[in-house]
Amino acid sequence: KVSHLNQKPEDLTELILKSSTKKNQIVWEPFGGLFTASYVSNKLGFKSFGAEIDKEYFILGLKRLKS
Repeated sequence: KVSHLNQKPEDLTELILKSSTKKNQIVWEPFGGLFTASYVSNKLGFKSFGAEIDKEYFILGLKRLKS
């Protein structure tokens, strides 16, 4: 597990995405961090994309998405 100063819980992120995202919508995560929203989106079958300015977190987020 890797921590981020502003990491969101997966359960909360899942609840938000389920209640606010419709089928065939794309989830945009502009401040990716560890890409929690993208990770949960993929679990739920939504397409997503995101960005992160910090190279270290970007690499860690990509590793998370590949797991």
